[in-house]
Amino acid sequence: MVWLEPDPASDIKLLPVFPGMAKLREETVFLEIQICRFQPHMMALREGQLLKVRNHDPVPHAVQWDANLVVNHPGAMLVPAGEVIKISLKSQPLPVIMKCPIHPWMRSWVWVFSHPYFAITGPDGRFEIPHAPVGIWRLRVWHEETGWRGGKAGKYGQAIHLLPGKPTDLGDLVLNP
Repeated sequence: MVWLEPDPASDIKLLPVFPGMAKLREETVFLEIQICRFQPHMMALREGQLLKVRNHDPVPHAVQWDANLVVNHPGAMLVPAGEVIKISLKSQPLPVIMKCPIHPWMRSWVWVFSHPYFAITGPDGRFEIPHAPVGIWRLRVWHEETGWRGGKAGKYGQAIHLLPGKPTDLGDLVLNP
């Protein structure tokens, strides 16, 4: 998971949102339960989008989410076979961990952002954050197994300078196991 944040040394507290990206693309985002697995395994949404969890399996699942107690309240709901539940989440600094206490191998990480400048890397590790604002920002990188890129010190991300009209190639961003 990669995303931009304001640099802590800056007076800017919120990322400016490109006008064409201010409106949510979709009002609802789905987390699917299929063959006793959450799909996708990791996802991201913007604050204001509604998360719906849809159970395609012939058996019920209990969806439990662990969240930042200050921002979102943890919760749990039973999702009968073929049913859908709705969960409303706010932006928080760490992912909301979705799990099924009936089937403990089931997990998904749901990130919620207050802006559109985030991406989930593809299978090859590549990502793109379109229409990122010009300026000096922090690029934060997190993986479910390794945590922050650069360990504990990487929690605050890497300073990057985005220039107008130019793609920014950051080279290889390596996560150590």
